[in-house]
Amino acid sequence: MRFGMDTYLRKATDKDLLFRWANDETVRKNAFSMKKIPYQEHCAWFAHALHCDTIGLYIYMQGETPVGQIRVNAAGNEAEISYSVDTVHRGQGHGTAMVALLNEQVRKDFPNVKILTAKVKTQNQVSRSVFQKNGFSSYYECFSKKV
Repeated sequence: MRFGMDTYLRKATDKDLLFRWANDETVRKNAFSMKKIPYQEHCAWFAHALHCDTIGLYIYMQGETPVGQIRVNAAGNEAEISYSVDTVHRGQGHGTAMVALLNEQVRKDFPNVKILTAKVKTQNQVSRSVFQKNGFSSYYECFSKKV
């Protein structure tokens, strides 16, 4: 689904909103660290992220409504993407639109970055589809087993 001119990315300043989104049950299930994030830990991370020149932290907006968050962690000419969509806005194509907008934002904010990557759990078909729709290729899969 394509969204009009009323969708955009803005710099994140919403510590409590990001905390709520980060601890959403589905977000935690799809994260590589599935444990809930304590508020103090989140506050320390957020303060660091706001002042770190290798982290881009953005809120995806539709008009005046915050719909999701997307982050890049840059290292040299590469940056890793992480994103989530607010539970009430899922299933509407926002993830795909948000990642597309991030491509443009990275060119502005991180001009040295030439490669975007994302780590996605195999069972997270929604995120896999979001990245495939945005032209990302899968390079490898990682297998694990509890012993």
